Amino acid sequence: MRGVFLALALLVGAFCLFRYAREFSVTVAPMEQLAGTEARIRGTVQDHPSRQYGRYYYLVRVERLSVDGESRELPRFTLRVSTGAPFACRPYDTLECTVKFLAFSEEDGLYSGRNSWLASGVSALAYLSDYETVMTAPNTTSPPGKLFAELRHTVGRSFEKHLPSGESGLIRAMLLGERDRVSEEAYCNFKAIGASHLLVISGLHMAALGVFLSLLFGTLPMLGRTGKNLLTAGAVVGFLTLTGFPVSAVRSGIMYLLALLADCLGREPDSVNSLGFAVLVICAVNPFSGGDLGFALSVSATLGILLLANPMTAGLLELVAKRPRFQRLCAPVASSLGVTCSAMLFTLPIQLLVFRSVSLLAPLSSLLLVFPCTLLLYCSLLAAFFGLLPALSPMAEPFFYCAGMLARCSMGIADRLARLTRSMLDLSDPVWVVAVLGIGAVAAFGYFLKRSRRAACTVLAGLLLIFSCGRAFAAVREDTVTVAATADSSCVVLLRGSRAAVLTVGGFQENAARELLTRNGVEQIELLCLPEQSEEANEAAAQLLGWFPVEKLALPKGAYLRRDLESCANRSGYFCPENGETMEVLGGVKLTFLKDMSRISVTANSTEILVETGETGTGECQILFTTAERTKINSAFTVLQNGDIIEKYRKAELARLLPGRYLLPEGNGLFIDLLSDGVIRFRGDSICLK
Repeated sequence: MRGVFLALALLVGAFCLFRYAREFSVTVAPMEQLAGTEARIRGTVQDHPSRQYGRYYYLVRVERLSVDGESRELPRFTLRVSTGAPFACRPYDTLECTVKFLAFSEEDGLYSGRNSWLASGVSALAYLSDYETVMTAPNTTSPPGKLFAELRHTVGRSFEKHLPSGESGLIRAMLLGERDRVSEEAYCNFKAIGASHLLVISGLHMAALGVFLSLLFGTLPMLGRTGKNLLTAGAVVGFLTLTGFPVSAVRSGIMYLLALLADCLGREPDSVNSLGFAVLVICAVNPFSGGDLGFALSVSATLGILLLANPMTAGLLELVAKRPRFQRLCAPVASSLGVTCSAMLFTLPIQLLVFRSVSLLAPLSSLLLVFPCTLLLYCSLLAAFFGLLPALSPMAEPFFYCAGMLARCSMGIADRLARLTRSMLDLSDPVWVVAVLGIGAVAAFGYFLKRSRRAACTVLAGLLLIFSCGRAFAAVREDTVTVAATADSSCVVLLRGSRAAVLTVGGFQENAARELLTRNGVEQIELLCLPEQSEEANEAAAQLLGWFPVEKLALPKGAYLRRDLESCANRSGYFCPENGETMEVLGGVKLTFLKDMSRISVTANSTEILVETGETGTGECQILFTTAERTKINSAFTVLQNGDIIEKYRKAELARLLPGRYLLPEGNGLFIDLLSDGVIRFRGDSICLK
């Protein structure tokens, strides 16, 4: 039997590899050759547009493509088209326009941007290059895909009509999978506390749907068990279609359908086998699914929950086994902690490789957010159900109200938790080793306490030693100045212990600076410089002024402040530095402002750093941060933060022009430790243009 199973597994693996090779050669390879090419396309719009960073994004099923008037024979593929203004079309209308194809980002290895898009069914990216020649034609038929797209849009709009944008956006993400509707601040809060999985349709959402359907069909006893299961299965498939078949929802949906099938046959479902079958089906249908980070995290977390959640919960309840009443009260808490910790344990390798950080608040956030988010799903389902039936629409009003209150409560809890400092464990820093050893020692102490007093004393001594080493390490870090930078916000930050000096903020990702400071345990900002006057920079500064105590705010002469920023700035105190003015921050770091803050010179631990925020100048330094494509500053290490420059690199237009420069790819950013003895240590991501 084992030999048959092994042979079957090898055949399945060979089939998936064959599917991957075939799809790559047929779909991906021809698309890669189109990068940088302008073409005329004709296809079918798949859905209403998503909106992010002020642009609209359409999924188009391309049926015809021509380059320079010459038609190219390609299989049908799905193209994501970016445009600054929406098209006058609806789902499944015909669209004809001129676009320019973009290259996929291949950074971050297995979970690169290219693999993520391929896993979601998108074969190529492009932007609209000619707004004058756009042509649309309505579709007079009503295919099922169009009906579900319109239904999803109708349900989403119903929440927008009844609730503010923040609450309705959260509900649309949790109920319909429309992640772009969540505000960046709310998403960053959920991400910072390790609860972003609540915003993705997965097992929790499918379980809530199952309970809702059980209550609904429980009022129809004449159907019988098989009839109820068939109706539930149909509703699950309909829900997956409504949400657009996101891969994590498909995984949980297949497992739920297998459980219904087992119930119809009078069998006990095997959850681990169901998970394996779901992964097999998904990878057989779309061989690129393994490159989706959300899918990998979902599978790993589910496997951990299935294998370890019950033993961990039982172990926690054993601690209060002698008090039955107290044990009953602690059962929900133990269950939540068991589920969260088992999921975190199995997803830890992926977080080590990809995120390089772990939220220490994940157990607490799950304990506080799972219950209100589950109630939110129930209320949202009932509101959507009654709202779609005109005769019963008055019954939907209380559920809209309750869903809005629960959404506001959930966002408030996430906001409060995200404001807690030192809640992120930075795995790119050696201090995480001390933390992991400490956790292991605590667990060992609890285990040996029952076995041997001598062993318990030994472990306790080890804990004290680790604590002493941690204190010594923290003292060493106080003498280290860290320069942190991210590409998606063009921000540069100086870090020293729990204090920071923000030299520049900007770019399209306003929350990146706040995330960077929160992740590194910053409790106070000594200086916030705002050399740029863009809307994004002002929004980022407003967030920092609202989240952290800021001692001083530096502005260029004649800078205009928004009204909300002005009140915060007056409270903190702001000044306009003169050309060549020098000041000291973070206990020994020297800053010099040049050319009306267009350049900021930094001297820290015998290292010269220059941050260019505007007009470039002449000079030299050891490390240069710049958003200029061509700079006159000579430096040993130059970091380019401009998003347009990074896009040119992806198109292979820049590597030959700017050798020796370094790019910051989208991701965790770059950390440069300036040690007290003058040694420079680099951590994080950068790409050298050779």
